Amino acid sequence: MKIKLLTLALMTTLLSCSGDDDRGNNSNITECIPASTMEVTISEEFQHSFGFKEVYSAGNYTVSVPYFVTPNGDGVRDSFVIYIKNTETGTSFISSYSDIIESADGAVSNPEGFIASANLTVGNNCEQVFETADINRLWWNVLLETNEAKGIYNFDLHVVMEDGTVIDVSDTFEVLDTVYE
Repeated sequence: MKIKLLTLALMTTLLSCSGDDDRGNNSNITECIPASTMEVTISEEFQHSFGFKEVYSAGNYTVSVPYFVTPNGDGVRDSFVIYIKNTETGTSFISSYSDIIESADGAVSNPEGFIASANLTVGNNCEQVFETADINRLWWNVLLETNEAKGIYNFDLHVVMEDGTVIDVSDTFEVLDTVYE
């Protein structure tokens, strides 16, 4: 059973981003296969219980991101945001208050005095779809930036805090369809 699962996982990985398909014109064609995702209803989208997931904790800092975003234009969870908390001082930063319904514990949205520099990249399983080094723009709105499909996305975040602390984190989040009830 374990060998079958391992074989299936390996085949899925190889097929998801293969680019050596010759269709008679000697061109390389890359076909990106989106990852499967769950769906949420509008009422579930507005629940606080989904909240943020902690993806980094070291020294005096924790970093959390949304479990998912739902780019349906309703102003709730449309954007991927970053939440950083200094556990020693209790101060925190959120990259954008728009779209969130969770409590951000009095977080500031102005990074000055908190973050010295940062780089955020977002991608799917085949390509990078967003990058910013603007500390005032550490969020990704699917509707504004691209018309990306639902699926599992990865992000890489490199932050240098004002106190010199370096935070490097890579993780995933989902872009979901919203089901109307």
